[in-house]
Amino acid sequence: MNKNARIVAAAAVLAVQLLAIGWLIFRYERIVSDGTECRFACRGYDPYDPFRGRYLRLSASAECDPIPDVEPYNLDEVWMKIDPKGGTNSLSRIVAAAKAPEGEGTWVRFPRGSVHRAYRVGWSDRRKDEEYEDFQKRQKESGHVYRVNLPDRFFMNEKLAPKAETVLAERASDAIAVYRVKDGEIVLVDVEIDGRPISELVR
Repeated sequence: MNKNARIVAAAAVLAVQLLAIGWLIFRYERIVSDGTECRFACRGYDPYDPFRGRYLRLSASAECDPIPDVEPYNLDEVWMKIDPKGGTNSLSRIVAAAKAPEGEGTWVRFPRGSVHRAYRVGWSDRRKDEEYEDFQKRQKESGHVYRVNLPDRFFMNEKLAPKAETVLAERASDAIAVYRVKDGEIVLVDVEIDGRPISELVR
């Protein structure tokens, strides 16, 4: 391959990479600007990604009735229907799970590994002084749900993220993760405390 051919090949590879990055940015911005807003309670802590910078790592999850007789890890993906304002305190809730979207509504595709099957009654629900055998029986009688881990990384200014983590820790019960949903995809767009963006509270 001569020099000109190598230059053309390198330029073509670069062009493809730029187009791919541009498409990802366009798709993200389209979801943010046109997507349906969904809100879930969350908690957070402040890790660090050496390649992408400082971000808040949230703990946000939701649950719903499982697909009958189907373990989620046997599926490549699980679709869940979100009622944007159907939860308590004007929060969102997941109302159905399916192998593919069924009917109208705000459906989101979750890949294998982000959805798991769990008892409705968890360890945090164990009563004080409750014998383990009694708790285990009550847990099994509670039945199962599908529990999904929602997107959990919210990138911030490196200087603000540690303070934001402190605010989240102090006011965990007031924290809300704000998402946008469109065409089966969900992205995390903000974190709010008492209705105010966390970026405003830490400036």
